[in-house]
Amino acid sequence: ANSLQVREQATGTLLWSWARPGENLIGNVIVTNNHVLVRGTTKTFVIDRTTRTSAYEVALTGEITIGQGAIFLAGTNGTISSIGFSILPTTTNITPAARDYLAPDAPVTVRGNGFSQGTGLTVKFGDALATQVTVVDDQTLTCVPPTLGPGVVSITTENSNGRAVRQRAFAYTPAVDHIGDTFVGSAPTLSFHQPTGHAFLAGFGALPRTALFFPQFVGMLEIIPVSTIFWTPYWMTNRMDLPLPIPADPALRGQTVLIQSVSGLDMFATGEGKFSNCYEITVR
Repeated sequence: ANSLQVREQATGTLLWSWARPGENLIGNVIVTNNHVLVRGTTKTFVIDRTTRTSAYEVALTGEITIGQGAIFLAGTNGTISSIGFSILPTTTNITPAARDYLAPDAPVTVRGNGFSQGTGLTVKFGDALATQVTVVDDQTLTCVPPTLGPGVVSITTENSNGRAVRQRAFAYTPAVDHIGDTFVGSAPTLSFHQPTGHAFLAGFGALPRTALFFPQFVGMLEIIPVSTIFWTPYWMTNRMDLPLPIPADPALRGQTVLIQSVSGLDMFATGEGKFSNCYEITVR
């Protein structure tokens, strides 16, 4: 094959592809949490699943296997080559995993692996650097997240060994995001993040975004006109997941829906609350 193609399992729709001119990709493919390993006729490539570019390549080829700390390439001439690799600083969870986006700065605990290996460890929430990064041990670090607006962000940990990204890792509440593919016929899940016990209201609309301010609310409404999805005077957890089935209609491809919520303690009684980020979902 001339390219690596990544497709949606249910429909076979092409998600992304990668190719190296002049290389014919052959043999097995290995997928890890962060990379895809493929072999060509003259080289072996390690493709970053986030950037979808070649993170590393070596002028050796053969059937690929992964062992403890090494990649092994079994050549057709009977030789086996090994390529050592270092453990990336990888995040598995964070505590707490959310905070009010207007709350004072406070430390969080990040757990994972490889934090004490390599040098120059940095932690990013979205595109912004965390401060006061302290490595407790190889599986634990503490840091202070940057001040950001409402929304759900990834956490990137990086040192001299490389970089690892955990998607949807931290919520600046109130916030809206989604899980799953947004192809026609698919059923992604909307996620609404807000403090436990708060009232909230969610609505949707279409482009373009707007900006409408209300004196009693923090932030702005970015959807005009807006239609209500639901409202509740009290929600017992810090997240609500709502199925969003997309009809199997090809005419919907390219259509964008805006979704936003407003949340507050006793919001319907006091009339005070905060707007979430205005989240976009585009049907593919």
